[in-house]
Amino acid sequence: FNLMNNTFSAYLPPSIYLVSLTSIRSGIYYINETTVNLNNSLSIKPRFTEASMVTVTVFNGNRTQPGVPVEFMGNGIMLQFTTNSTGQFKAYLPYGTYSVTAYFNYNSSIYVSNGLYSIFSPNYNLQIFPGPGHTVTGHIASQNSGIILAYSTGIPIYYDVLTRGQKYIIYLTDGTNVNTVTFRSLGLNYEVEGLNISTSSSPVNVSFLIQSNYNYVYYIHLKG
Repeated sequence: FNLMNNTFSAYLPPSIYLVSLTSIRSGIYYINETTVNLNNSLSIKPRFTEASMVTVTVFNGNRTQPGVPVEFMGNGIMLQFTTNSTGQFKAYLPYGTYSVTAYFNYNSSIYVSNGLYSIFSPNYNLQIFPGPGHTVTGHIASQNSGIILAYSTGIPIYYDVLTRGQKYIIYLTDGTNVNTVTFRSLGLNYEVEGLNISTSSSPVNVSFLIQSNYNYVYYIHLKG
């Protein structure tokens, strides 16, 4: 979305969304990331922090790999990107430490990378070399969509926004496994049995008001 007079309106189903605001001032990147539970109108007063322009390259041996999903989790945000035809992408991330997962299939084998990276510079180059991996799967039986999170030894390694009946797949490097799974959806109670989740609501018009003392152009991105 592109803001006009610091506001915009959209019809969205009730769910949990990641709201991302980005701005550029005097050549410095700033970003505000907020996870919100939308079931009514929402007013946001962003607190912008300096961001790093992160350049990610994923390799398959000595060549780059296109079409690779790469997930960043940390600082209370969760983002997913995909490498382009040259095996790269660029993203703006607030300074911090992130759990990063990348995976692809090649010659009928799964290659995965799970790692922690500290990003504290205006420009950051991240090269990822996935190795042999495996998957574990689970099932959603919730009435609503929601965010699922999986952890390995306390480190987030997977997230997605899923709806009822969907199966989810977690990619892991060989030698690691899932220890904890959580599910968040509009305040509903949930049960986790192994990796299967169950829980015991129409679109609403959601309006955003961006409260800021600066007359800048802001960009909003929603994932949900």
